[in-house]
Amino acid sequence: MKKNWPKLILMNLDAIITGAALIATTSLVLINVFMRYFLNSPLTWSEEVATTCFVWTIFIGGAVTFRNKAHLGVDIVIKHLPARSRAVVQFLMDLTVILILGALTYNSILYAVNSAGKLSNVLQQTILWSTFPVAAGFGLSLIWAVLFMVQNIKEIFLKLNKKKEEVK
Repeated sequence: MKKNWPKLILMNLDAIITGAALIATTSLVLINVFMRYFLNSPLTWSEEVATTCFVWTIFIGGAVTFRNKAHLGVDIVIKHLPARSRAVVQFLMDLTVILILGALTYNSILYAVNSAGKLSNVLQQTILWSTFPVAAGFGLSLIWAVLFMVQNIKEIFLKLNKKKEEVK
């Protein structure tokens, strides 16, 4: 079976960005440690770039984790509820997550827009490079949360229709 590489890359672009940012962060820190302690000539810009890469790792990586449903959760109580109660609790949890992510996305967009004209201390570049991934990460998580909620609602209706057909 032939793989569609462009589609595969596009579908995992968030994970690729996260991995590249993590590699860049680690590499920059290690290189700067070597330069500082062995060559006595630290890279003045590396901390700023490493911090920016780390922000990309955290917030885009958070969206990857959300997409893969890999966040920690305590569902021991939910598993013991009857199916109907479980569906209601799941809906309320999905709605709560969407509301919180919506507020975080909105505020992080405002933060990014307000920071667009500000320059970083060392490189004198816009700090939008550090604030954009916050909005992007929360925005991607919000999109996934909405999609997961729609998927959960569809599953509930499919189960209800299946039960109605069994009763007939």
